[in-house]
Amino acid sequence: MGQEINIRFTPSQGDYQKAIRAYLKRKPITWIAPAFFLGSIVLYLIYLPKNITPQTCSPVVMVIMLVPILLVYQWVWVPLRLGHKVWQHDRFRSETVWRISDDKIWVKNQYVESKFDWGMFCKVIETRDLYLLIYTVNKKTFQFIPRRAFESEEQESSFRHLVQRNVGKMS
Repeated sequence: MGQEINIRFTPSQGDYQKAIRAYLKRKPITWIAPAFFLGSIVLYLIYLPKNITPQTCSPVVMVIMLVPILLVYQWVWVPLRLGHKVWQHDRFRSETVWRISDDKIWVKNQYVESKFDWGMFCKVIETRDLYLLIYTVNKKTFQFIPRRAFESEEQESSFRHLVQRNVGKMS
């Protein structure tokens, strides 16, 4: 057994929102829908009828209006709503302690204590603000660790080495 990393943090509502955005950013459907709508606009403009009338313009106007609405919904509303919903539960606001080693990950707060093998996670996503540990079985769920939780760059570097050894390269 190698070095054990101990970190402690109290998650914020912003942490949950950033985690949700980071997760959505990596899902292909997140980019396919806006690309489809923008492609539709471009195709329509290429083949725009020579005699523009309100009837021929209305589909373009509708699509043009849908793109920003879809983007706002996906990147603003969904993370805010889910972050707020999670934030309403005390167990998601309480201080959390993580002990991380080559053998296991142990997570505890005042409501629950969990032990994970590294095999529970299929990948780890690194962002500017946090690390997302994506579950292997249900890839729509994850744990997160805010980068601010690490006491030093050395501690964070040790965590990154443990991830690379046990899960593989971070994305």
